[in-house]
Amino acid sequence: ALSTGLTRVVTLQPGSADNDLIVPVGRGYPHHVTSHGDQATFSMLQNYYFTKMSRLLTSLDVPDPLAPGKTVLDNTVIVMISECLPVSHSSNGVPCLLVGKLGGKINTGNVIGQGGTNKNVMATVLKAFGAEGAQFGNTLVSGVLA
Repeated sequence: ALSTGLTRVVTLQPGSADNDLIVPVGRGYPHHVTSHGDQATFSMLQNYYFTKMSRLLTSLDVPDPLAPGKTVLDNTVIVMISECLPVSHSSNGVPCLLVGKLGGKINTGNVIGQGGTNKNVMATVLKAFGAEGAQFGNTLVSGVLA
């Protein structure tokens, strides 16, 4: 739908910390329980998710029918973030990946070391869309917005 220009907003959420979605790697592992246990197995689950993300990115790296000379990925922002850290469930310092330029509103190629919480990341992304993120908090992650 994104690559045809039919829509510009899509949400994918493979699971949450509150469920035990079975991730189809090896013999199949429950996401939540695995996050508290063997981190090598949890790493296999993360590899599964990132493989799926790679397929999505490849499918978006096509000409944008609504913006000649750009790709759909150029005009998109994809947020890959965990709800919380494994084991501790802390939301401070959660690794996050932003992919895409959102039509030039997002700086690319940066590693942001101190972003605070996942709520700050979402408030920053909302700001890039032109919306205020007060429901998430008012602290923006520096270096993300163009």
